[in-house]
Amino acid sequence: MSSPEPVLCDHCKKEMEQVQADFWGKKPPKKKQPRSTQDRWLLWGSRIALVMMFFIAEVMGMYWWASHNTPQIDGSVGDLNIIVPAATLERADAAPSAAPSGYNGTVTGGTYTLAIQKLGLRAPVVPVGKTASGNMDTTPSLYQVAWYKLGARPGEKGNVVLAAHYGAPDQEGVFRSIDQLNPGDQLTIVVKDNPNLTYQVVRKEYYPVDNAPLNAIFGPNNKAALNLITCAGDWDAGSRSYNKRLVVYTELVK
Repeated sequence: MSSPEPVLCDHCKKEMEQVQADFWGKKPPKKKQPRSTQDRWLLWGSRIALVMMFFIAEVMGMYWWASHNTPQIDGSVGDLNIIVPAATLERADAAPSAAPSGYNGTVTGGTYTLAIQKLGLRAPVVPVGKTASGNMDTTPSLYQVAWYKLGARPGEKGNVVLAAHYGAPDQEGVFRSIDQLNPGDQLTIVVKDNPNLTYQVVRKEYYPVDNAPLNAIFGPNNKAALNLITCAGDWDAGSRSYNKRLVVYTELVK
């Protein structure tokens, strides 16, 4: 049980206040008053605003990093930078080959879609030409496949060339997993208003970025072939590219 506070006279109270003032060097500290509801809302509001500022700064930092570490896509095949052989360009000006057996019309009249069941891949195929520097052009999207329209067409003899992006280390492109394809695996070119085309993998090869066999990829071929191209190897953040190229070679089976 606590003792009752002593009752002091006015003189004693003044003496005590003077002693406290001498001790503190100022007036005795006042008892902390409880915050009002408005003050508490202002305090929590300022804390939430500070957290939001840190979150926005982090998101903006991640966006900046991604924008400066994504592979270039203009004028290259996922930074492949392949100069198309002159023989391929000359062949593009020649009369088109006969349409494969069973077609209702011309091979050029269809809209193509690439489907690879093993990889769960299905992507639109976009026709492209070449850039002013002579490279095979590419698509502005990580999720489309570029078809070199100046070369062979799907279903006819020659090398059909399809290229797509592998993507940055933290951003997958549509050809991210084509390295999982092995000889015997199949892919399908879905053609609007025509039978589908089935190609079978015969081999896959990795090449240094500046030493890909261009004629083997783009040049003439007595077989109806289709070659898939994408980036591979180690990522170089400085050049925003990879140091190797993967080519998956396939041939038409039906």
